[in-house]
Amino acid sequence: MKNIYNTLRIKNLFQNNRFIKLAMLVLLVVPVLMISCKKKVVIPDDAFEYNRPINLAAPLINSKFTAVEMLEVLQDSTVQNPVMIKVDTGAIEKGLLYAEYKQPFDYKWDDVADMPSKNYSGSYDFDASLFTSTKSASKIVSTHAETIKDKIVVNGSPDQRFDMGKFSAGQVSVNVSGISALSGGYIVRFTNVTKDGQVLEIYGGNINQAFSGQADLAGYEINFSHNEPVRDSSFIDVEIVASGIGLSGTPFDPFNPPTKLDYSISLDNMSPDYLTGYFGKGTPMSDEFQMEFNIFEEMDFLDKVQFKEPRVYVDYKNYFGVPVTAKLVNASFKSSLPNAEDLTWGGEPISLGNANWNNGNGVLPYDGRIEINNQNSNLEEILNHYPYNITFNVEAKSNPDGENPSEPNFVTDRNEFDSELILMLPFWFRTDAYKRTDTAAFDVNELFKKPDNPDDFDPLDNIASVDIKFQFQNAFPFRLDLDIWAAYEDGSKYMNGGQLIANQEILKWSGITAGGAVDTTNVPNSDFIISLSGAKLEDFRKEDIKKLLIITTAETAGASTNSFVKLHDYNYTKTKVTVNIRSKSNN
Repeated sequence: MKNIYNTLRIKNLFQNNRFIKLAMLVLLVVPVLMISCKKKVVIPDDAFEYNRPINLAAPLINSKFTAVEMLEVLQDSTVQNPVMIKVDTGAIEKGLLYAEYKQPFDYKWDDVADMPSKNYSGSYDFDASLFTSTKSASKIVSTHAETIKDKIVVNGSPDQRFDMGKFSAGQVSVNVSGISALSGGYIVRFTNVTKDGQVLEIYGGNINQAFSGQADLAGYEINFSHNEPVRDSSFIDVEIVASGIGLSGTPFDPFNPPTKLDYSISLDNMSPDYLTGYFGKGTPMSDEFQMEFNIFEEMDFLDKVQFKEPRVYVDYKNYFGVPVTAKLVNASFKSSLPNAEDLTWGGEPISLGNANWNNGNGVLPYDGRIEINNQNSNLEEILNHYPYNITFNVEAKSNPDGENPSEPNFVTDRNEFDSELILMLPFWFRTDAYKRTDTAAFDVNELFKKPDNPDDFDPLDNIASVDIKFQFQNAFPFRLDLDIWAAYEDGSKYMNGGQLIANQEILKWSGITAGGAVDTTNVPNSDFIISLSGAKLEDFRKEDIKKLLIITTAETAGASTNSFVKLHDYNYTKTKVTVNIRSKSNN
């Protein structure tokens, strides 16, 4: 019988397809070592022997396999804030691959232009001489109109001023005591509070009766008045307009007529659609943010790998019409590795820039970016400890330079920052060696069972060998060495002839340039063969072999150089796999 290459015609040699299953299983054994970005079953084999392990697993069964495909498991992540694999367009180096992690965080400053609730009380004494002709007579001289004017201060401090505002919510409440000896009516008018051009009025009824009334301020605009020229207070102007005022006929002491009117006005739950003015120098925010990082978990770096030139950006949209400077007071990192340090950032307080606003045309937010890198921080050292939690303490101050009359402050219903933290982790790393042990199912007894009698087995007497030839071309900046062992159910090695591959360099490499990139001018080829005889398979069956241990050692550079290497979008491997099954009749 002739040799058979890459064909299923071996069914002519045998009585059933168990041999096809055997050949296909062996064909898939070695690619398993390159597939696992998430370990299935791990058999520890001195996992901490090397000081810079890295998971460089990749499925080399592809005819051509690129670095982008090798990392696509990260891009396909389904976590809430996924890791994205991107190709750098020139920020660091064109073509360099990097992982990007994004996490949004927002903050709403409720007190940057605080309008607190107000409770104001006042009183007014009508002139008794208007109602009596003499001190001893109870006689109406005339009825008349009278306007009581008052002001309610609404700003929280003298360093704060309100000019204009429109409100989405708010409530004004009025309480009037009444004067039983007088007759007539009145209304309470808020002269600088308008809606569609109409002044806000609350009808009070008869002046000889107590009154309580309320009005909803939603949709109303307020053109605040000020004390001039100091302008350290902002007011809502109030008028109590009384008309037809006279004696009610109720007996009273003409020498001491009751003419005093008491009133109170309160403002509550004021929420502006917009508010303009000057909101003062202050500390509108001093707060703590916590962010969870799952990027290193998703990348499955179980031990230490050293990265170079990581960057953190904070992109934000500032919807405040208030100049603000922000300062990172502290950033604490939690890591599962020892000796993790806090971030030291050499940057000065950062001006965040204020938004632009045009009444009726909405808000144009200020887009800004804060960058933390190796030049202004110890970020590289921190991220090489794989933090899983970062706590930021931020302090921000409004109007640090005082008032600029040409640019009034404003806030709107979007009184917030929309922010996003972006971690850019270039695949520019180094490792002396990474060593890991994975397992693949290899239950030889299952392959030898007779279909009609599962308790009986067929020896493979007619097989001389099953040869699997692997041919690789490697344009990656690392090499891989391989050991494969037959193992029992508990993962222990079969020591008496169970080693199938010993220290095989399966991926030679051409070395790297001074800049850390792989030299693609002379891409080497790597060939090797796994050969399993029928006798070897029978031996494995008798030993009840259940698994294969696949021990992979990866190097980005020799221990003497310990150089950083880079993954680019042009890194690739080419693979050709040939299966040759030989029967004894051909030997």
